[in-house]
Amino acid sequence: MFSVSSISKKKTFLCVLDHSLGVLGQAGSIQKDIKARKVITELLKVQTKSFDELMAMDPRKLMNELETVFNISSEIAKGIVTTGDEFKKIEHFNLDLGYAMNTVLSTDVPGLMNSLKSESFRDALMICKMGTVKVVVDFFKAMTSASSNDLNKIRALKEHGKEVKECLNSIVANKTELNTTVADIYQFKLISGARDFCNNFYNDFSYFTGFHENILLMKNLATKAKRIWKMPHLKDRVSKMGQLLETISDHDNEPKPDLCAGFIGVDDTAKILEDVKSPWFQKEISKGKSTKDLEKALEPFGKFAKKLGEFKKIWVKFDGGIRQEGVFAREMSALLDVVENYSGLDNAEKFLKEAAASYKKTWNDSRNQPFDAKPLYQFDKKLKTVNEILTFAREIEMLCKQLVKEFDFITLAHVLNEIEKLDLSKSEIKDLQEAINGVKHYDTLRGFFKDFVTFSLHQTKLNNLHGSLGDDFTTIVADGTAFIKNSSFSQMLNARSYDTLKFDETLQFFRKLMKFDDSSKKEAKNHFETFENLKNEYFKLEEFVKTLGSTSSALIVDFRNASNLAHTYGRGVHVFRDISEAYKRKDAIFKLLEELVTLEKSMKPFVSKDFETLRQALNTAVNVTGLRGFEYGFRDILDQLSIPNRLNKTYRDPAIENSKQLADLDLDFSSHRGDLLAASMSFDNIREEFNTMFGLNPKNEKTEGILDDRLSEESETHRERFKILDREVTQWSKAMAKGEMPYLYGVYVAIVMKEQKNVFYIASIVNAHGGTMCEGFPMKEDYNIGSHPYLHAHLGPLFLISDGSTDLTLYKNDPDKMYTILTEDEFVHLLLKREINRDTKLDPIQATKESDD
Repeated sequence: MFSVSSISKKKTFLCVLDHSLGVLGQAGSIQKDIKARKVITELLKVQTKSFDELMAMDPRKLMNELETVFNISSEIAKGIVTTGDEFKKIEHFNLDLGYAMNTVLSTDVPGLMNSLKSESFRDALMICKMGTVKVVVDFFKAMTSASSNDLNKIRALKEHGKEVKECLNSIVANKTELNTTVADIYQFKLISGARDFCNNFYNDFSYFTGFHENILLMKNLATKAKRIWKMPHLKDRVSKMGQLLETISDHDNEPKPDLCAGFIGVDDTAKILEDVKSPWFQKEISKGKSTKDLEKALEPFGKFAKKLGEFKKIWVKFDGGIRQEGVFAREMSALLDVVENYSGLDNAEKFLKEAAASYKKTWNDSRNQPFDAKPLYQFDKKLKTVNEILTFAREIEMLCKQLVKEFDFITLAHVLNEIEKLDLSKSEIKDLQEAINGVKHYDTLRGFFKDFVTFSLHQTKLNNLHGSLGDDFTTIVADGTAFIKNSSFSQMLNARSYDTLKFDETLQFFRKLMKFDDSSKKEAKNHFETFENLKNEYFKLEEFVKTLGSTSSALIVDFRNASNLAHTYGRGVHVFRDISEAYKRKDAIFKLLEELVTLEKSMKPFVSKDFETLRQALNTAVNVTGLRGFEYGFRDILDQLSIPNRLNKTYRDPAIENSKQLADLDLDFSSHRGDLLAASMSFDNIREEFNTMFGLNPKNEKTEGILDDRLSEESETHRERFKILDREVTQWSKAMAKGEMPYLYGVYVAIVMKEQKNVFYIASIVNAHGGTMCEGFPMKEDYNIGSHPYLHAHLGPLFLISDGSTDLTLYKNDPDKMYTILTEDEFVHLLLKREINRDTKLDPIQATKESDD
């Protein structure tokens, strides 16, 4: 019996021979330049360009230069007892002081407060009118009510449909609504911030008055550093290393199968001779003919497989820590960026000495006495109320952003329009509920309205707080602000005792420099030694691979169309490998279990006898969708877990290990249906090539009738191809568009070909999926400039399917971008890709100057 799990074993001969296609089949590459690095990086699934640049680096030289920085840091830090937390407190105090020194409070506080108290300010924060939100909430609750008292609450949605749609527009444009409040909120925050800093000053009075001692500490460090500092010039190289380490194993940058298209993994390289010698291969492929020449031609790859397996172990060790190495390189680069860009060391000692003296004089002034804060009691209460108002405004803003992200507002508007057309005059509430529930996509609107309950609560709290500001709000805040402005504290701030920004630059230099401590030095050495070992072993393997070019066999080299066949077949088999591997690991992927079991049960009882086995298996595998949008989701999870974090080690380590087990699986099988179908269609070509290799092609057959049969077969193939395409697009188009509109809605198609043999199949697909076939050539003057297909907002609405026999340059370069020019294959590819780029405008421009309906 044939099963998913058995496919991965019985397909090995194809992996092997297609590996010969992919690697050996490129005759020029083998005889002149075997592209060793590309072969190895492709097998290891690492980006070749990043790998090239990484191998060009000298890890030993980098570490030697970095060691100088560590030594200088150690010398400067001698005798320093200040901790990292204390340095951080110095940093925060200095920045807060600088902010307070440079804050200029509004000169028209009464006018500012009147603005904050106004209804227009309140309404802008609410985004939608409270009455409109209440209509929606009442309607939402009434739709599950059995009381006749709620009849009018349901009807109210229809009566206030215009206001509800205005609310939708406001939610989409929430940023525009809130922009009118930004300036006033900023000015209020300055007043609130000045009051907070004033509190901090008197709550930590001794730290304020003694801060000059911290400035002198920086001065002492500058004195020591000036004697021994040497600029390292390492930042760019370490930064580059970090970038390469991030991209080298990122699956988004993973090389597509090319030279090694037929290999499913590194381990398959060791199975070449084993598979060629197998009874199955002898019976089904070579048909009893001798395979000795082929075995001899493949012998070098047995040696290559062994060495590659050894190198893979080193790579796995390196790759296991590569995420940590990426973090290390980023952190080291950030430290070096600050250290190397600091240019004030020559003058730092003098600056810090003067800054300490000036600060001490200013803040030890006789005026520096705590003041009575009782006059600010009411002032503080008003500030608290406004800050609470802004908190609820922020909640409303975040809710609006979430709604915009989750819902299609065009669909919501369409549903509201349909509800407005309903007859809601019946007296039974269940009749109204049934009528509204029957509106297409009402479930989407219901989900949207559900969040309006929270929306209404935030609005109510905001409104109540705003109403509690009182008539004395403006006077109290204006008087409190004047009190702070006239205090001795503000006068000392205005003295600006030293340049806080210049002090921060010096502080950051020493903070970053002292992070080059002994523990960091040990970590750096470990990373660079691992890097150096990998590089040395890699170059040994690369030299060996280069020798394979001189031992290649013409039997392999002469395999026609090897690269194309391996690529077409290999991509499909790679997808199938993920499916079969997922089946073997079903216990770890509970969400996939049902689909995979369904696939296993639906498999025909294949017997591994010929190519048709895998062809049927691949066609069956098309039905497995996996986890849509998840792709290499576990690899992304592994990346996040591997970054240093505060997760409990007891839970984190098992999660990392589990993610490793699944990291190499692309679990969004639905996105590869085109690859599976293309692989299935490549079997005839592969069979023909093997028949040629072993002399199994029929000879001296009469040619009469063959051409007609061939053309008939080709026509049948085209029909089958478009049937498959139509079936595939039908299955996913509704899901991708969530049933809102057909996939080709708003697309107008014209065929520009001399031979239009497939026009019927193209037309049937276009019409079935909401597009329109043009009777003649579409002229853009008959359509609305700036329009796009609704689910393809990046394309022009007029699709010209061309065979290249007609010059369409004029239309390709159309300044209004109204034409989308595709070959027949590109059109098929567009449909198989299943991508959606939705037009998010509430009122998109339709293509025709008359209604699309």
